[in-house]
Amino acid sequence: MLKALHITANIFTTVGDIDAKLTARELKPEMTIIARAETEATERRLMLAGASRAICLPIIGALKVNRMLMYPAMEDLLEATHERDIVVDHLNVSDTPEFVGRSLRDLALPSIHGVIVLAVDSADGDRRFNPPADHTLAAGEKVIVVGSGDALEQLESVGRS
Repeated sequence: MLKALHITANIFTTVGDIDAKLTARELKPEMTIIARAETEATERRLMLAGASRAICLPIIGALKVNRMLMYPAMEDLLEATHERDIVVDHLNVSDTPEFVGRSLRDLALPSIHGVIVLAVDSADGDRRFNPPADHTLAAGEKVIVVGSGDALEQLESVGRS
């Protein structure tokens, strides 16, 4: 039985990378597969071959340079997350029944759990940035939060208890 939840492959040939994706998808259809692409065309082919996501390093590098020029404060903040134990993650509301039907104000996530709510994704994929405190959480939503790794682990443990 394959226990892996995710796989990344950094094979330098498109054929080898596609073969790795197809093999992983065959072994475990629900696995998250992240592929490395050298071009946008390869990125599309890897997605067609079953990758959950494909990233093109030359494009990511170009976007990073652009962000450093256009939005230096944002880029500095993102860099700080790597240097410190700061994590951006999501919490599935359905996995935490105590959150269903409660407002963000009632949950007091910043003061009780030490995390900041950045956005709420609805079940249909709509993302609401900086949701109001009176937003009532519903099953199927995802709450995007930022905080220390410890704070996020503590928050996730609420859903497991």
